[in-house]
Amino acid sequence: IGKEGTKVIYSNLNDNEFIPEKNRIELIAKGKANASFHKVYILGKTGATEGIVFPNVRWIQAMPKKYKREAFGMDFGYTNDPSTMVRVVLFEGQIYAELMLYQRGLTGSDIGEWLKKIKFNKAKYIFADVAPATIEEIRRKGFKKTRAAKKGAGSIVTGIDTIKSFGTINIVDNIHWRAEQIGYKYQENPATGDPTNDPEQNKNVDHIWDALRYAIQGIISKRKI
Repeated sequence: IGKEGTKVIYSNLNDNEFIPEKNRIELIAKGKANASFHKVYILGKTGATEGIVFPNVRWIQAMPKKYKREAFGMDFGYTNDPSTMVRVVLFEGQIYAELMLYQRGLTGSDIGEWLKKIKFNKAKYIFADVAPATIEEIRRKGFKKTRAAKKGAGSIVTGIDTIKSFGTINIVDNIHWRAEQIGYKYQENPATGDPTNDPEQNKNVDHIWDALRYAIQGIISKRKI
């Protein structure tokens, strides 16, 4: 770029006459809520990776059929935020993950009915956000192995570091997760502008990552999951 005879062309969804209208609307909505997502996926420009919590992501098309360990994580969103559920497996030393649920307005009872609908294996553990009443609703639907993930001081940073310790994160391609990946960033030091060790809060870009943090507890647990 900048050399003589070089022409820069930005191509985006408006140049794609074959994109289904449903997908166009969904992308535009994501862009309105996430400036970084808008820059990359709406304008077609290069996004900055500086300060992104999880820069080392590889987008894949399917989960491995063979794996060493498997676990599930769930974050509750209730009315305004999405409830999310993530499946993660350990394969050849790396983690592979896929988003199973991303929906607003769900109660614990609703989630329990959804688990029934997808015929989720009741013998599998689900590591969930710490919300005893909601977990109890899910358990009453028959999913007795839904349990609160371990949380406490420093648990977010510890969970992030644990995920990063596996290296590249392999994720089944998903628009919701792409939006969170590009928007989930570390807080900046107001004096220097450099990223700190703490992620930004209340940016609506961590619900899937929270579910993954909970699920990873099942991957590293010594208990047979």
